[in-house]
Amino acid sequence: MENALIYAFKESNWFSCTKIVGNLLKCYEEIFDKETLLRVDYNFEEEFYDLGKTVNEILEKKPKRIIFVDHRPNPRMLVKAIFDKAPDNYRPEIIFHIYGDFTIHWRDWAIMESSLNNKNVKFFCASDSQVELVKKFIDNEDAVYKVPFPVDYSEFNLEKNNKKNIKKDLGIGDDSLLLTYTGRFSLHKNITELVDTFLQALKNNALKSNTHLLLAGNFDNVGFMFGDIYHHEGELFREFDKMFQKYPDKLKRNIHFLGNVNNNELKDYYLESDYFISLSTYHDEDYGMSVAEAGACGCKMILTDWAGYKSFNLNKYIELIPTSLTELGPSFDKNKAELSLRNISVNSQREIISESFKVKSVETVTQEMTSFINEEEKNFKGFTELFLKLARRSQNGKKIFYDEMNRQMNAEYMEVYESYATGNWKALK
Repeated sequence: MENALIYAFKESNWFSCTKIVGNLLKCYEEIFDKETLLRVDYNFEEEFYDLGKTVNEILEKKPKRIIFVDHRPNPRMLVKAIFDKAPDNYRPEIIFHIYGDFTIHWRDWAIMESSLNNKNVKFFCASDSQVELVKKFIDNEDAVYKVPFPVDYSEFNLEKNNKKNIKKDLGIGDDSLLLTYTGRFSLHKNITELVDTFLQALKNNALKSNTHLLLAGNFDNVGFMFGDIYHHEGELFREFDKMFQKYPDKLKRNIHFLGNVNNNELKDYYLESDYFISLSTYHDEDYGMSVAEAGACGCKMILTDWAGYKSFNLNKYIELIPTSLTELGPSFDKNKAELSLRNISVNSQREIISESFKVKSVETVTQEMTSFINEEEKNFKGFTELFLKLARRSQNGKKIFYDEMNRQMNAEYMEVYESYATGNWKALK
């Protein structure tokens, strides 16, 4: 076996990650002969998982490449176990697909350094901003590549299948203009700010009365770990509801909470929607799978330019809202967001938009990965001092990015995440 694909066979609770892993596997099935693929179930979170058996399986085959497709479990234990036992002359190419949780597992990655040193290692990041971020931590920057999480165009495309009549089901007119958000309702996904901005625009007659906002997902309690904000169950919803109840019912009727939408139905919502909208400044917004899938279905976009969203600036129908890092964390330009809502129009450009998003398709990403895999070896030289400093701080139980004395984000946070924000305007504190 020449190529080992490492991932947890049990699907993740993070649905977007499950889809990403599945689509990456499709890419690798195109790149390599299926007969050369060794699929390895790596999930020591399972009660009876046998790490030693997994290591023996890999070393028995000695694959030419070991590819970590999934983000979980963190590769630390498996990498260390393989090279603690492997003969000195075994030197496979190691590929890591980097997810948004890279900046959470500092200690785990630091422990891997000795196992990876002088090995042929490549890091595949999902967006331009994430490439810039990860390069701050890898001594040999040429080992870091942009490899978007791919969209399966056989699943998300312009072909209508008429599974649902969205507007009829919602009880709204056929001439209604629809904006849709799909994803989790986390603190920095900014659902409260999105709905408040939308309702305020309706109230001020900046939006026509037949404009509706669809929200697919549910509230969580993720909070903002880096900013020392931890939510109890239902706390974020209560904060949202205080804002929501300020508005009269005649305006609130234009907001539609869909709950969790089945993946098979998402395409129907995207094809009915004129816009996909997200004002997210979520600190691990490394890509945006919902954005990519909505784009494949030809939606216009109103997005922040935070993190991975920058890489979706593919055509003139994608509008990006400036973002900034502040002492309280990431923020976006609310005035620009409201102005963007004032200028929305019916979507008649689906073909152009969908075509531009094919740079994120399984087919295109497969081609890009093939060229990167065939590049010369990248000899891993270790992590940078900035990375190791943050790893030591994490190990000592200290706040990595938060100044507890002044109750604000510290200089290291600004240094690490500067590539995620626009940085060309100063947000109000």
